[in-house]
Amino acid sequence: MGQAGWDEIWKKKAGEITADLSLEAILKVNGYDVKYAETGAETIRKYVRGLIKKLNLNRGGHLLEVGCGAGAIAMPMIDEGIRVTGIDRSAELIEIAVRAMPNGTFLVASAADFDLPKKDFDAVLSQGVFQFFESQDYGIESIRNMLAHARPGRVVAVTDLLDEANRESLMKERVRLIGAKDFKERYVDLGLMHQFYDRAALERGVKDHCSKVWFEDQFLENATAGYKFNFFAIR
Repeated sequence: MGQAGWDEIWKKKAGEITADLSLEAILKVNGYDVKYAETGAETIRKYVRGLIKKLNLNRGGHLLEVGCGAGAIAMPMIDEGIRVTGIDRSAELIEIAVRAMPNGTFLVASAADFDLPKKDFDAVLSQGVFQFFESQDYGIESIRNMLAHARPGRVVAVTDLLDEANRESLMKERVRLIGAKDFKERYVDLGLMHQFYDRAALERGVKDHCSKVWFEDQFLENATAGYKFNFFAIR
């Protein structure tokens, strides 16, 4: 099923939301309810405050979030005084974000080929989305496009990347957390496998599009964060 399969998953999850547009509800729509990624509202708010510092954003700064989904990161960002423009390929998830955050800007677009009139965002972020991409090459093209929309000297970040070096350990931990039978039925049998990333390949792929690249450990508090990493670059 590949990418089309993930599209169906997000469409189904979007259909489960009710009148409750709280952060807790949106976290579930964005997939933070599965055991290996389970994250509560207070944890995500703390995490977002850390991201704001790493992105060098001040109150009133303008963030572009690529793959914003229904707004699990955008909502606490806005609550912290950050202006947010979010894009996502899922029209159903964007519709939820528009309803939940009328003071944000949310558009349907794909990560590798969106082209916004504004190309001077104070920071550009993609959180927990690249694992659903079709290939590492598509991820690299997406980072290049994100860099093209940032103001010179500003930070572009891709966080919660699945580390190729930890593939075997992460997959074992996921199976342990949700059970071998459920993992096979919910992912393997449906062709819903996740995309992993190699740090050196990412750096090579974007080095001509930025002035600096570095990597950090993921600091989101959930069961599998230790198997992931964060990518940062300066436009």
